[in-house]
Amino acid sequence: MDGSTRKLFVLDTNILLHEPLAIYSFQEHDVIVPMTVLEELDRIKDSKRDVSRDARVAIRALEDIFHDATPEQISAGVPLQSQNETGGTIAIFADYEVKETVHAFSDKMGDNRILKIACYFCSRSLPLVMWSW
Repeated sequence: MDGSTRKLFVLDTNILLHEPLAIYSFQEHDVIVPMTVLEELDRIKDSKRDVSRDARVAIRALEDIFHDATPEQISAGVPLQSQNETGGTIAIFADYEVKETVHAFSDKMGDNRILKIACYFCSRSLPLVMWSW
């Protein structure tokens, strides 16, 4: 796949709650999972709501991908399983890394922190897609 069709997807929590295995749908693209999303999934997994099961499935899927990765590899991105040689990557990106670069959103709400990460990555050469439900 050439660089013109490769995209960078920033995932919102609702995507992983609606489709816990959605991370496997991006094999030829790069995926960013903001740390806020992991924190929200962790909070939801212990709740009594129906979505708690989906939160646990999503967390397990991420653990399966990152189980042997170092913290540096997790931040930089690990390869997604792919049939083609230009497979994408998935990374977990910590909110604190962009606190000083984007001042448009308050840090008090999780959605704002996720949007801040999307804005931070807008300057990359890949087209960015903020995926929410």
